[in-house]
Amino acid sequence: MQHPVVHVVYRYAAAVGDKPRPDYFSKKLALHSFLVALDEVRDEVAVTFLVDGDVEADVESMMRGAGALHRGRWGSNRASYAEQLRVAAGVRAELVWFAEDDYLYAADALHALVAAVHDLPSVSWFALSGPTPLDRLELRRAQSAVPLPRSRHWAFAVPRRDHERRQWQRIDSTTSTFGGRPDAIRRAAWLLRLCPWTGAAWDRTTCLAVQGATPYPWAHLLSDLAPPSMPARGRALRVAYKVLARLGINLAALTQRRREAVMVAPVTHLVGHMDLPYEQDQERWDALAEELLSGGTDDAATAYDGRAVGY
Repeated sequence: MQHPVVHVVYRYAAAVGDKPRPDYFSKKLALHSFLVALDEVRDEVAVTFLVDGDVEADVESMMRGAGALHRGRWGSNRASYAEQLRVAAGVRAELVWFAEDDYLYAADALHALVAAVHDLPSVSWFALSGPTPLDRLELRRAQSAVPLPRSRHWAFAVPRRDHERRQWQRIDSTTSTFGGRPDAIRRAAWLLRLCPWTGAAWDRTTCLAVQGATPYPWAHLLSDLAPPSMPARGRALRVAYKVLARLGINLAALTQRRREAVMVAPVTHLVGHMDLPYEQDQERWDALAEELLSGGTDDAATAYDGRAVGY
């Protein structure tokens, strides 16, 4: 493969944290679902696994059968994301896909992404789920809905179909599992690096900012400055920093408006976040997990290392 349609930079860390998860959750299960989806488009998608810290031997074997390993010890979500951006800067593909490690992929997810990259040439940013459910954000007012700038590339209210008649819609935001065309990533590189330092749900901030939308509504710029999750120690300094960060990122986002960039996602989600509560279709993702765990899709996923995937 000389230049793939999509190059995935898959960010992986063995630690699972303390988020609420379904009983069947594991990073290995998420990887398994990704490999099944990859099997459909093996000639059009390249993968770099960005591994933060130690990795289980069987998981490493699965990765080595599917792509290149880029290993390091970054130690935080923000730091590994910055490394993901650095790796993406050297990628040659029509789209770079930034993948987190706690998603289930529908079997046709990457196939659909490849098709959309071809069929929607005016779109700069892609997601496979979204928009973000605002009622699940901690900062209910400070990160409430904001208007998206008009774009000649997309009529916001009208979904479009790819050649397989799958519907795609413009969205305001998704998580940090998303993709961008290399030229769009280069233009917004400084903004992508800035957004994680704004705190709160910085994935939403990122998606809005690259579309030229101000992530924090001007009317609520000073709302939710001291949420329950904020440590009591140094609270005054943290609040002051938040005010400056919100103002700064809103002004920075305005610099993107002339690009009229849009982010789109399929109306029916093709990835499911194993972070309760689900964004959409919990029963569907539970059924997919059961199929993966029962071995119903083992043949595709195990072709990479020639042996059964066990849990």
